[in-house]
Amino acid sequence: MSRFHRFRISVSFKAIALMLILGLFLTLMPVQAQVRPTSAITLDGHQLFKVSEAGQISAENRAVDANLILTEAVRSTARAKIEIVENNQLPVIRVNGRHLLTVTSQDTPTGRTKQEQAQIWAQHITDAISQVKKKES
Repeated sequence: MSRFHRFRISVSFKAIALMLILGLFLTLMPVQAQVRPTSAITLDGHQLFKVSEAGQISAENRAVDANLILTEAVRSTARAKIEIVENNQLPVIRVNGRHLLTVTSQDTPTGRTKQEQAQIWAQHITDAISQVKKKES
């Protein structure tokens, strides 16, 4: 075998080894998750959960609006009515008939449906309002 053929085989093996190592490295390297901006839904200084941005509405704007509605629900002498309705095939949490939040896919963790997330949040809201009203009475 001539020097040229040995050189060519050596280079080929090195190239294949490099491609295998690089391919292995890229497949084993964890993918960086995209970080979505979130903002907290709070009541009486306690965080209930966080919301993500939804379309053109920032997470912060969603939270500000929702926090205002929750504060008004606590101040009301009437018992708060929390319900989940569907609008455009998305669950919407309403408090005393007012739109609080639409639960979007950006709000749900992997493996949970939007409807399940809405039920979890509605329960957190119900519990938090009850606790605040009980504390204030």
